[in-house]
Formats: sequence, C-alpha cells, structure tokens
Amino acid sequence: MKKTLKQLREQYPGIKSTSKKGFLQKLKDSKGLGDTVEAITEATGIKAAVDFFTPDGKDCGCDKRKEYLNKIFRYSECMMQSEYDFWTEFKKRYEGATIISKKDIYELHRLYRRLFRVNLKICTNCASAGRVIKEAVKNIDKIYNSYEI
Repeated sequence: MKKTLKQLREQYPGIKSTSKKGFLQKLKDSKGLGDTVEAITEATGIKAAVDFFTPDGKDCGCDKRKEYLNKIFRYSECMMQSEYDFWTEFKKRYEGATIISKKDIYELHRLYRRLFRVNLKICTNCASAGRVIKEAVKNIDKIYNSYEI
C-alpha cells in the first residue's frame, strides 16, 4: 500500500526537515562510524526512503550494520593532561607486572570508559580478567603513544 506524503510525514516526523543543529548534535554523540552513517542517512532522507520501500515487518538490517560499524570503527577521545600523567605513571609501575591494584583497575576502567565511551567488563575473580585488562591497556596505549614524539 502506497502512502501519501502527509502519511509519511506523520509516520516519520523527521522527514519534514532535519535541523543543522540536530544533525551536528547527532554527529557529536556518535560512538563510531555506524552512528555517523545513520546521522547522514537520516539527514539526507535515505533512511526514510529505505523505511518506505521496506515491506512492513521486514528488517532492512540498518541496526545490525550500525552496531557492526560502531564495533570495528569506534571513535575515541583525547587524553586530558591528568590522564596522560596517570598513564605515564601506570606504565612505569606495571611494566612487566602481573598484578594490578584494585585502585588502578578502577582508574583504568574509568579512563577506558571516558576514552572509548564503553564500559569494560572486568570480573576481578575471573580468569578472563587478565585478557580484558591487557586489551584495554593496548587500546589506551594507542592513544597515549599518539602523543609521543
């Protein structure tokens, strides 16, 4: 069943117009490439067209694609000076170490959450904790090392 433009506008209020401010806010809040692609497709009307031509009840795959792109192309933030200083000390303290204090695990988690906009799932009593921490350290190091000359 074809819908009139009036029906489309009622179903998709965003079709009328996408404000520049709303679009820029969506870009600012993007966690990764998937969110950016979604913001662009909504602003250009592509998303509304896909929704219009996708049969009722059928999934177009946009949400899965967005999650996948966000996962492999995640945006990160810059380190603040205090975080850079903490990481410098952290690296000195734990170079070659196998045990990290609970306080530093908390700080590592806080820093990772701010830089990558995602929570670390660290179970301090689980065998996988070491692997998760090692991966977090590697990712934070990438940002840290980008400041090195």
